[in-house]
Amino acid sequence: HRSARFIEYLVPTLLVLAALMDKATATTDYLWKKKLALPLIIVALLHGLYMSSLGAERRKLLTNPPTKPHYLEAGRYLNDQLGDGDIIYTPRWAAAARLFYHNQNKRFIFFLDPFFMYQNDEKRFNLFQTTNLGMQEDPLAIIQNDFNASAIFFPAEDTVFTQNKKLFEQLRAELGEPWRSPEGDAVFILKQ
Repeated sequence: HRSARFIEYLVPTLLVLAALMDKATATTDYLWKKKLALPLIIVALLHGLYMSSLGAERRKLLTNPPTKPHYLEAGRYLNDQLGDGDIIYTPRWAAAARLFYHNQNKRFIFFLDPFFMYQNDEKRFNLFQTTNLGMQEDPLAIIQNDFNASAIFFPAEDTVFTQNKKLFEQLRAELGEPWRSPEGDAVFILKQ
C-alpha cells in the first residue's frame, strides 16, 4: 500500500520548480549555469506525476474496496488464542492499527507513527528497530522479556520481502512454522 503522506512534499516541490523556472534570481542563474536546473525541473515534474498516480490509486481503492478487511482471519485467530490484555508484537507499525480493529481487547507494542515511540523512550525504540531488522542475537527473548509479547504478527508481505524478513526467518528457525491466514499473514503464539 502506498502512503499519501508524501503529498505534503508537493507544495514545496512546486515552489522550487517555480523558482527554477524564474531565471531572475542569483540562485537560479547559478543553477542554470551549472546545468542543474533542468534535472531539478525534471525531478519535480516526475514527482508531480507520481503524486497524481497516488490519487488514482486512492480513487481505485475507494471505488473497488477489498472484499475482506485487512487481517480479518489473523485477528480472529489471535482472539481465539489470546486473552484480554495480552500483548501482540507487530514489527510493522501500521499493522497494529489495522489489527486492532479485530483485536480491541488486546494491547500492542506501539500504535502510532514510530516517531512517538522514539520521542517517549529512545532506548526502547532502538531496541525495537534493531530487533525488527534482525540485528539482535536472540530476538525471541527480547520480544518475550523486554516487550512482554504473547504473540507476534507479520503481515503477509513482511514474510517474503521488506526489512522485517530477516526477523521472520530468525523466529521461524527458532519456533517453527507459524499459523498462516489464507491471505498469507503469519502469527507466532508465544504464550503457553
